[in-house]
Amino acid sequence: MSPISSATPTNSRSNQVRQRRTQQSQARIEHVHKRAQAPVKSQPVVTRAASSTRGARPVHQSARGNVRRQYYYNLDASGVEVRLPAVPMINPGWRLVSGLLAVVMLIGIFLLTSGSAFEVSSLQITGLQRLSPADVETALKLNGTSALDLDPAEVTAQVNALFPELADVKVSLGLPAKVSISARERQPVVAWQMPDRTVWVDPEGVLIPARGEATALVTLQADGLPALIVPEAAETAETETDAPVARQTVFTTGEGSRMDLDLLSAALKLSTQVPEGTPLAFSTANGLGWSDARGWKVFIGNDLTNLETKVSEYETIVQQLSERGITPVMISVEHTSAPFFRTE
Repeated sequence: MSPISSATPTNSRSNQVRQRRTQQSQARIEHVHKRAQAPVKSQPVVTRAASSTRGARPVHQSARGNVRRQYYYNLDASGVEVRLPAVPMINPGWRLVSGLLAVVMLIGIFLLTSGSAFEVSSLQITGLQRLSPADVETALKLNGTSALDLDPAEVTAQVNALFPELADVKVSLGLPAKVSISARERQPVVAWQMPDRTVWVDPEGVLIPARGEATALVTLQADGLPALIVPEAAETAETETDAPVARQTVFTTGEGSRMDLDLLSAALKLSTQVPEGTPLAFSTANGLGWSDARGWKVFIGNDLTNLETKVSEYETIVQQLSERGITPVMISVEHTSAPFFRTE
């Protein structure tokens, strides 16, 4: 056997060994390089209690908030890298987001309630005739208040209480500070004159204040108010200690209350039976009547079904008193079976 043939296998095995060693070295270098690039996780330090060997507890463990993300930058193809400063990882939760939203909402509410843009400066009022918008604005005192604090139902109740002559009141609010009021003003038909004051009565029997000017009214001189139907709102206001003063005034003065429609109809009918210009009269004790031009008052009650009989009996009584030289101050024929007169 020649020397060349015997050396060939030996050289071949040595080459294989060198190649295997070179590959293992490169694999170790790559493994070390990968471990250097991966973030290092801290392991909890565990200690065991002296009295027990069963349990172990961690001494310290890094919080999640301290985790930092590291970045590497390659300088060139040689594999040289530069590690950039670590950036902390921020993970905001829903609690933080909801808290920020709550703060923003509170700031918005504060700006809405305290801003001058929402303060009422004037009212838009329609449907008035005798009243003026300035009278309504002065009574309501809404100027300077925030439109966000106003309740249309409460403003409507306030208008009805302060102004019984207004009907079908509707209040609407518009942003930023627009208040609109529409109403219908009641038209009076009777002027109910009493010794201390005068109220008007509309065709529905509602007593309203004598404000402004009204024409073609039937004048009625009375010693007081008749029986009235008091609104439920006024009754409630009278019983409550903290009720608005305006509603108590309506209850005690009668304004805003409603009189009997039969009595109102009888007064309007009687006004067509007496001479033109003759003022009607009313007594809480004797009912309806009129003021005779000769200086006394005549009362016929509130029932006008037998008006002609009562008028005939009245003329007979006047003739008899004139023959006797008696001048009465009042004659009542309310009850035809028992008429009477007074001289004082």
